[in-house]
Amino acid sequence: SQPQQNYDQNDIEEFLTSEAVVKAMESKTAGWNELSLKAPEVMSIGTTTVSTPSITGANGYSTILGNFVDSQIGMAPKPENFILPLVTVETQVGTENIWWTERNNEEGDAEFIGEGDLKPLVSAKWETFKSDVKEVADFWKMTNRLMNHAPSVVSEFRTHAQELVEQKIDDQLVTGDGIGNNLKGIALCASAFVVPAQLAASYIDANIWDAINAALITVKLANFNPSVVVLNTVWEAKMKSIKATDGTYLVPQFVTPDGKTISGVRVVFTNKLSDAKLLVGDLKKYNVIFSENITFAQGWENDDFKKNMTSFKLEAFLGAYCKSTDAGAIIYDDIATIIAAIDKP
Repeated sequence: SQPQQNYDQNDIEEFLTSEAVVKAMESKTAGWNELSLKAPEVMSIGTTTVSTPSITGANGYSTILGNFVDSQIGMAPKPENFILPLVTVETQVGTENIWWTERNNEEGDAEFIGEGDLKPLVSAKWETFKSDVKEVADFWKMTNRLMNHAPSVVSEFRTHAQELVEQKIDDQLVTGDGIGNNLKGIALCASAFVVPAQLAASYIDANIWDAINAALITVKLANFNPSVVVLNTVWEAKMKSIKATDGTYLVPQFVTPDGKTISGVRVVFTNKLSDAKLLVGDLKKYNVIFSENITFAQGWENDDFKKNMTSFKLEAFLGAYCKSTDAGAIIYDDIATIIAAIDKP
């Protein structure tokens, strides 16, 4: 028996009524007339062994198929900014120069005296200092066709451009060298660690927790109140990996289980600080003044109009400073240097 096939009835009728078949039947002429019947193909999406795809499209894409289109544009991640919430920030629009005054050269002291005795003389001097406002900016161009045909790209790239400005501000406020157009970062304002005599070579097997505590005490001995400890993100794992010889995890009583508070002081982990460095102290003693927050503008330059292009820019103006009278409020140094100074041989 032959496999059952679904023949088209119209094809059979058309064959039987064809001129050749009719004449053969009327003349009773012996012979053969062939009818080729084609079975319908299996309709499919992908290529199979029994049929070719019924639905095709450019690069495999078809508008009649159920497709999911991810509207989110992929992008490389940027490190999280961290410094602005930890320092003193003020905005005074239109500021061109930053001025501040310090009282120094203090001499004399109060004393208890007898009746009629000469009062002790005290004195001081006041000195005024200046810090310049610096500009941070970026700039880009787009064709009008791109802007009209892909509006999501326009807004997405502006977000990227603003993030670049914010990243640069954060970086400069941490480690800016103050040279030329660069800001004076908090690392430059901070003091190096100078071990107090009572703590020198006093810690047996000194580790990271000891280094942090020694730095906190040094800030307190300078009559400041430390508010935050800043470490590279890798220390969040390294501190939690400290174990006894039997493999038991060791966490001092002055450290919270999550490792984010040490001796009552908050710890901030960031990818922006070198893993060799420790930043600790009263970071509010570092001052940031915004003359203009990040502003956006667009327009034409040169022959942009004739070329159907538009130019864009983002810019901000700010300055940063620290007072010499606040020396010792912030410590920034190598962790290895601090450990070496306090470790007991």
